[in-house]
Amino acid sequence: LDFFKRQYGDVPCTVDTSGEKQETTLGGYLGRFDEFGGLPHGTPVPYLRTWYFSDDIPELVDDFTPPDHFHSSDAFRALPEDLRPPFRWLFFGPRGTQSSLHVDVWETDAWLGML
Repeated sequence: LDFFKRQYGDVPCTVDTSGEKQETTLGGYLGRFDEFGGLPHGTPVPYLRTWYFSDDIPELVDDFTPPDHFHSSDAFRALPEDLRPPFRWLFFGPRGTQSSLHVDVWETDAWLGML
């Protein structure tokens, strides 16, 4: 998190708290993780989800390689690159962040690394 605050802290982003959107900067959001993580259990915490980081920080795309299982079974790769959906996201959330059980858009597969 310190890397993202230091390198990209000024990048604007939108966080979501149970459907309520708030504009902030990445550094401002990440800097409040301790505060958000201390909220009572069950209290919704602000969650940076489905952030199309490649629009704001394109150099990070070089560090984004899906595991072979997803790469080889991705039917969208058959499309020209300019027609592929932008399914390259970063999610950030403090302790207590939740996502309800759901089916992703177009019933796609996803892989997540949680730290």
